[in-house]
Amino acid sequence: MSLTVPAEMAKQAEVGRITEGDFVLVIRESLPRAWRTVEDLVTKLRLGDDVLEAYGSGPMDDQTRGELLRMLAGTAIRQATERHFGVQLLFQNCHNVAVFNISDEDSPEVEDFRSIESQILNQQPEYQYC
Repeated sequence: MSLTVPAEMAKQAEVGRITEGDFVLVIRESLPRAWRTVEDLVTKLRLGDDVLEAYGSGPMDDQTRGELLRMLAGTAIRQATERHFGVQLLFQNCHNVAVFNISDEDSPEVEDFRSIESQILNQQPEYQYC
């Protein structure tokens, strides 16, 4: 299961719409490690001069990795998170996630992260089963 949804919210979803603010709260509470990872990347992006801030290929515990996979694989979850932070999320594999400001979408740094070559170079045997 991707999110832990309160019973009341599930009932509300059956008869109407859920506000994005309520949905974001469920994301934050259900995926706290992934949320913290993205929040930290956004903070570094805002404080620095770089166009893109990436987690990198360093060690990541299984729970964080699993939460990031769930966050980034669910379209509604990913898009609500992006809108909340005002960034776009990039994902190479379960060990490397990045954020950038939407206005920088055509920058060389973002294009490089999204490139086929970077995708290939970011593959490691130890990352095969994430």
